[in-house]
Amino acid sequence: MRGSNTPGTMTSKPTPTYQPFLERHLKRTFRNLLAVEHMFAVLMRCDDRLSKKGTDCTILLETLRKAHLRLTNLTVQLNDSFGTLIVCTVLSSFVVLNLQLFNLYKVSETTRKRIWSSKDSLQLAYILMWIGLHAAKILLILFPVHRGRLERDRTGPVLYQLSDSNSDAVRIFKGSSVSRVSMVLELLSNKQLFQNEFHRATHKLVRVCQMFGTVPWEVALFGSNGKPPNSWTVWLVRASNGLYSVCLMMAVLVATVLQHVEFDRHMPFMTRMLYISEYIMENGVVMLVLIGCHYQRRCYGRFSEQVLALATDVSLCGGTVDFQRIETIFNRLVASVMLFFAGVLMVDFLYNDQMFWSFVRSSAIYTLSNLINVLALIQYSYVLYVVFFFYYDMNRLLKSYTHHLHAQDKRYTRRLASEIVLPSGALYDYAQLIDTLRRTHLQLSKLTEQVNGCFGVLIVSTTTASFVVLSLQFFAIYQATTVRVWTITDTYLLVYTVLWIVLHAAKVLMILYPCHLVQRERDRTGPMLYRFDPTVKDSALNNALAKFSSQLLHVHGPLTACGVINLEMTLISTMVGALTTYLVILIQFETAVTQGHQSAGNGSSSFGGANGRGNGSPTA
Repeated sequence: MRGSNTPGTMTSKPTPTYQPFLERHLKRTFRNLLAVEHMFAVLMRCDDRLSKKGTDCTILLETLRKAHLRLTNLTVQLNDSFGTLIVCTVLSSFVVLNLQLFNLYKVSETTRKRIWSSKDSLQLAYILMWIGLHAAKILLILFPVHRGRLERDRTGPVLYQLSDSNSDAVRIFKGSSVSRVSMVLELLSNKQLFQNEFHRATHKLVRVCQMFGTVPWEVALFGSNGKPPNSWTVWLVRASNGLYSVCLMMAVLVATVLQHVEFDRHMPFMTRMLYISEYIMENGVVMLVLIGCHYQRRCYGRFSEQVLALATDVSLCGGTVDFQRIETIFNRLVASVMLFFAGVLMVDFLYNDQMFWSFVRSSAIYTLSNLINVLALIQYSYVLYVVFFFYYDMNRLLKSYTHHLHAQDKRYTRRLASEIVLPSGALYDYAQLIDTLRRTHLQLSKLTEQVNGCFGVLIVSTTTASFVVLSLQFFAIYQATTVRVWTITDTYLLVYTVLWIVLHAAKVLMILYPCHLVQRERDRTGPMLYRFDPTVKDSALNNALAKFSSQLLHVHGPLTACGVINLEMTLISTMVGALTTYLVILIQFETAVTQGHQSAGNGSSSFGGANGRGNGSPTA
């Protein structure tokens, strides 16, 4: 089925002299990744050994530092050795992917004119296998590099976690027994207060998400307040929830198959491929959300406990998170989403000429799948908004500390002129507060990384699907505005198209804008630290500020989704440029198809006129 210029001949096996070298260095590459992960595990164990044998941990850290440097050198050597091979492989895979996508287009156009045969099925499977092979070759190059870079960048923040818990224990036992008892009672009261506020702020959102299967039914953020349910009750709830999720997935899948069979067969190639891509991605996102929420059901409790611990730490520094404001924002957001989809359903019902089953099929494909997707993204936005308010409150506290310290310095100058000495230890409390904020800042960075890890695949899938749908909808607006005779159905179609453009643009903003807020507040912390007076002669405060500043160097950078997309607002300008390009390509395809049909019609009519009969022409 493939000639001499096949990908099999273009990317032939390495020569026998080069193959042992290739295998040897591939083993070194995977050994490099395993060594980095092992080093990260040893760093985590150093925290437990620090309180027992400080000298042993020092030796371990020095050994790991040397190993980290050798791993960096090894990575550079591997990239130098495989650089030419990687460049050639990527370029050849790019060429072959273009060729196979063109072959896919030819097979699709050929089978539109005749009945599908078994040979066409084998040829299509063969083309898809080569596309999968060369895509896997590119991933085989990029994914190990991404894992190595990810683990390398995690080494810096881990170093700042060493001995934090140990220093907290030493600091607590320095006080008297009365102060320890009062501190424990205060922490318990604050924790219970924040738990009640967080539970009230998330209650409505969790209930709405459970109605559409995007949150497991048995999820309790802080455990059951009363008697825990028995195992049979939990099993019955999980089985019912699983059956409900399967019913939702099957409803979307069956409606998609019926829609494709009835409407999408006679479309042009580019439009049909975009619609097929949209169907695949929407069903994939639905399965990803409905299955992933059960697979990661323990993340809800873990994230809630981390948020509660962070709120308690911030309260010790004099701050608090406004959970009531977060509750108001997201209650309004959920209400707006429900009203928007109600309007979509109404327009969809009118567009389908009030035919019930057509309306049900269209709603299951588009409305239900997108509602499930939006509710999952709202959960991601909720956690990031909580992180944003933590960063915001921390920056506000740092700003207030600078004002207090400046006022204290002025009083100290006036008292020094009167030969009155400031009591010792007045600035040491600020050193403790700043160190607590530093540890809280590090925990927020870890929480953000964990949240992006849980929602990374969903973010990539949603962004890709929104790009495909936006391309289709802008092309639909072009087609609707070029209609010669305008009808009421065209009006409904135009309103329906505009609503979907707004929806998918809002989905992209729902991902990017919370990430933008988190990065902006996180990056504001560094300049806040430089507002402190460097001439203050307090070693504890200066050491805390220096440690905080050096820690921020290791948590700087954009948030990413699976290492594929940088979650920044600049992604919007990139998508706008790509959408413009794809819209021009779709218009050119539409123009070429229209001209081809017109020329074919003119050619057949002229041929029929010359022979006296048009039914025997080969172009008929």
